[in-house]
Amino acid sequence: MTALLTEAELIKEENPKYNKLLKKYSKNYFICLDRNETFSPVNVVSNFDFDGNDYFGPYPNRDTVNAIKEIIDKTFQLRECNKKEFVKKRKCYLSDIERCLEPCTNSVSLENYNVELDKVYDFLGGHNQSSVDRLLNKMKMLSEKKKYEEAAEVRDIVNSILKQLSKSSILSEPINKANVLIEVNENSKKDYILLIEGKITIHYKTSEIKFLEALQDYFQGTIHLYEELTDKDLERLKITLNWMIRNKEKIKVHYLKNYNSVEETATHFIF
Repeated sequence: MTALLTEAELIKEENPKYNKLLKKYSKNYFICLDRNETFSPVNVVSNFDFDGNDYFGPYPNRDTVNAIKEIIDKTFQLRECNKKEFVKKRKCYLSDIERCLEPCTNSVSLENYNVELDKVYDFLGGHNQSSVDRLLNKMKMLSEKKKYEEAAEVRDIVNSILKQLSKSSILSEPINKANVLIEVNENSKKDYILLIEGKITIHYKTSEIKFLEALQDYFQGTIHLYEELTDKDLERLKITLNWMIRNKEKIKVHYLKNYNSVEETATHFIF
């Protein structure tokens, strides 16, 4: 993995005419929660950036990410319209079928809308049980009202959630906010990648000192030192994610929120 990053950076710098392998990446997909709009919608995108939005992923293909987006749309009541439609302030049919909280007509406060949005974050973070319970209760209610076709549709959504569990993204935190230690098991040797606030990628083999310094910054709450993101940082992150999605069986993701200090982390992984 470290060698791959080094090679990729050299290719970007030297721009060899006939070497195209690492000039472009295979297409991955992301769930984007648009935080630049007041009532955030959920979108499927094929690229990510540090633009103020939250990105979950990457997902391996369009079918998987579209299936997850459909589950979100049918389970939660966030708006599905684009900005052009939203600003018209006209109610659509999704409100009538209880699939949207109708923020376009001010029928819901931003606070209550964000409560629903938080549930989507939980779902994308791998906390699926509350979503399943919510749907099962809805299915029971519809059955009691003898709305059997609608109840069957909800049942299918539950089955989709359970089916998609094995196709989830690599990270259960938004990429742009992820604080994780990624363990790479390759060729019987281990390497570690440190991702803090989604903005820096450090390999333990490349620089042990910088790696531990970055960990110390995280636990001391001084990660503001790394607020500026360069094009090179973004490039390295894209390369890393592209490799990870193709080599999921070689990695384990450990969340720094589960540790209390550099010493505890170092002891666990025996750096």
